[in-house]
Amino acid sequence: MLSAAVGENADPDMAGATPEQDKELAELKTKRARLEVRKLELAIAKVEGSLVGREAVERANVLRATAFRVMLLSLPPRLSPVLVALEDQVDIEATLRDALEEVLEDLAARPVVDVDEEDAP
Repeated sequence: MLSAAVGENADPDMAGATPEQDKELAELKTKRARLEVRKLELAIAKVEGSLVGREAVERANVLRATAFRVMLLSLPPRLSPVLVALEDQVDIEATLRDALEEVLEDLAARPVVDVDEEDAP
């Protein structure tokens, strides 16, 4: 009911408000202040470069998945001449494992997201 009192900080629209209305107004003001703080935090993160746009992340995920697919599909033609010459199962498994590890390491070494200024939120 204090917000309904006449004074410097009184809300003229809330004059004569009930205690429930006063409480609701206070909650709304608190929520608004939290949202404003969050908006400022996001703006700071954008300026610092720690915030990346959703579209950029989605595009990067598609590119990484496509690259992974291409790398995996390149293994059979690349490895078949090597594997056909091997007779020992251990050597075949080691060759396959090494090739798969190479693909995974190459994929891991790629940047996750390459963001242009226009991609930032």
